[in-house]
Amino acid sequence: MPAAATPTTSPTSGPLLARLVNAILLRRAFYEAAAADPAATGPAAAMVGLAALAREIPTLYDISETSAIWGLAAFAIFVIALLGWVAYSAVAYVIARLIAPAPVELKRVLRCLGYAETVTVLRLLARPLDPAYYLPLHVALIAWTLYAVFVAMRAATAARGPRLWMIVLLVFVAQQAVLAIEPLLAY
Repeated sequence: MPAAATPTTSPTSGPLLARLVNAILLRRAFYEAAAADPAATGPAAAMVGLAALAREIPTLYDISETSAIWGLAAFAIFVIALLGWVAYSAVAYVIARLIAPAPVELKRVLRCLGYAETVTVLRLLARPLDPAYYLPLHVALIAWTLYAVFVAMRAATAARGPRLWMIVLLVFVAQQAVLAIEPLLAY
């Protein structure tokens, strides 16, 4: 196997930062390893929770300045993120079962979409920017998130071509709906 196809870090071991980088850079071999490794479900869940906490750092900071319950808010964000991940992964599983040419495993979908959600942390980059730059960067980050779902579903399913894109677009809409609702439920 060529060196470029080998993931630099396993989805289940190695430094956390290396796993985050592999997930954010959408390394195909990393996602394929995550799909194939049954032990990667737990680390993928941890990535979902960490991504949710990272996305909500500004809000958690504001809460910590005015209230002593910021720890409870952080816990609620973590739990709601995990429930949301399971919910839209279940939707993704149903969609993939209906459209993919071969059977799909729920745990493969869970693992891959869990790692794909790490990309959403990059939205923090758009917050402190001048409003003139916010929209173009936010659109670019949404496109990156869409491509993350593409990489994840390509690794999790046997679908290719138009079938894969149909799955990806439907799953992306489900993911974005859940990500929009999560902060409302947490607060």
